[in-house]
Amino acid sequence: MSHFYAEIQGDRKERTCRGTKNSGATGHIRGRDVGARVTMEYNELKDEDEVTIELTSGLSGGRSVNLGTFTHRDVMADE
Repeated sequence: MSHFYAEIQGDRKERTCRGTKNSGATGHIRGRDVGARVTMEYNELKDEDEVTIELTSGLSGGRSVNLGTFTHRDVMADE
């Protein structure tokens, strides 16, 4: 059974992808010099989903900057 769902759209219709707790899900959207990688994983020790966001140097390769790993608590922090 799927635990994660990913959606992406470019110049064609929207596409979806599914991931399990074991496989997770990763996407990398990039231009020539800048991009973003998003990775969804299930943390078994904490029994929660985690999302890691990285800023990348796009198609040129090379450097990436980890912006952080977040959970549902980060989304609800202001409530």
